[in-house]
Amino acid sequence: MKSRLLLAITLISHSVICQTLINPGSVSGFWSKLNSPYLVNGNVYIPQDSTLTIEAGAEVIFNNHYKFSIVGRLVAIGSSSDSICFTAADSIIGWWGFRFIQSASSPDTSLLQYCIIKYGRATGGSSADDQNGGGLYINGSTRIVISQSSVTLNYADVYGGGIYCESNFARFDSNYIGNNLSYNFGGGISCRYSSPIFSNNIISNNTAYLLGGGGISLISASPMIINNFICNNKGVRGGGIGCEDGSSPNIYGNIICNNTADSPFSQGRGGGIHCSYSSNPRIINNTIANNLCVETGGGIYCSNGSSPELVNCIVHGNAAVTGGQTSIVDAGSTPSFENCIVDGGVALFETNNNPYTGSYVNNLDTNPLFLASSSGTGINYDGLAADWHFAGASPCLDAGKVNMTAYNLGPIDLLGNTRVQNSVIDIGAIEGASSLNGILVANP
Repeated sequence: MKSRLLLAITLISHSVICQTLINPGSVSGFWSKLNSPYLVNGNVYIPQDSTLTIEAGAEVIFNNHYKFSIVGRLVAIGSSSDSICFTAADSIIGWWGFRFIQSASSPDTSLLQYCIIKYGRATGGSSADDQNGGGLYINGSTRIVISQSSVTLNYADVYGGGIYCESNFARFDSNYIGNNLSYNFGGGISCRYSSPIFSNNIISNNTAYLLGGGGISLISASPMIINNFICNNKGVRGGGIGCEDGSSPNIYGNIICNNTADSPFSQGRGGGIHCSYSSNPRIINNTIANNLCVETGGGIYCSNGSSPELVNCIVHGNAAVTGGQTSIVDAGSTPSFENCIVDGGVALFETNNNPYTGSYVNNLDTNPLFLASSSGTGINYDGLAADWHFAGASPCLDAGKVNMTAYNLGPIDLLGNTRVQNSVIDIGAIEGASSLNGILVANP
């Protein structure tokens, strides 16, 4: 009995000792797994020219709605078996998320790998930026790489439920960005005035409740969006991606499926991709399928002088009240299509009684013959569980544009398949006719 009592006392003592209280103010140095969890009791920041390194397996818990501001450098590198978790003691109150606010004179790059970032809430505060970026707020000069991480269950009042990015020096690779909510723009991600890189991510089940971009919202932004799964998101202006105010992103090699454009307050526009106010994205080798819009433009929506360029894309199986695949609201919007599969072709474009004057070259109106697409349109059908490969007789195989050197598409698709397996690239996001071999993304 005495030995058991001593063992119990030892275990209790160990659990009490192995936690660290973090008071408000500056932090730097090294946070270890052994001294975890770190219990944060106020707003903390990493000063300029300082670095905080966090060991794999550590847990950081915010005891109230506190900010973690980074002016210096954060290095948090976990592993596939031992991630680093940033969370809140109370999931309803949450914490204020990361606030990366490096100056232009800070050359150091922050690194987050195999991290979990959850229950951030960008709400209230004394400035407008306090309401942006539930999990991560990243300003114009921050250098940061986030990879193999999970950004989930975060909320923002205005921009970016999961991530708000205003930096040209940010890269997001192989992350899970899901189940985030913004009341206004960008349920998963909101990008403004910047050109970051988003590659090989799963962006799913995010919601922009009132306005644009359920998965990704772009405002005067031109990021590279390459080889991502953008599925089962919901917004008003773009269930999957919303491009507004002169945004000209490169949208390459993505599967954009089973997103929904809808809202309790206004009807949706663009189930897959929304383009408005002189936004001209390059949309190359994407599969845009089984998206749903409760108003117009199930697949693509264009208005206010927006003219996206679509090459080697599949626009198939989308649904809307009008313009099931494509809606073009004004004569100044002239989207172009080359070597695409488009259900119904030009004949089914919704043009608001204006003539379609865009370029339409070498396109097909036929079934792409997916192996096992999702069984319906919109967020109620799981786009991630579907197999978007082609059957062996698919008209998409070796049917893309012959000369692709101008697009710098990259050597592999989003599943790691060699991009051109024969002499000519395929149409769509996935190259080749074979069974799905797994999504190349970490979800800690």
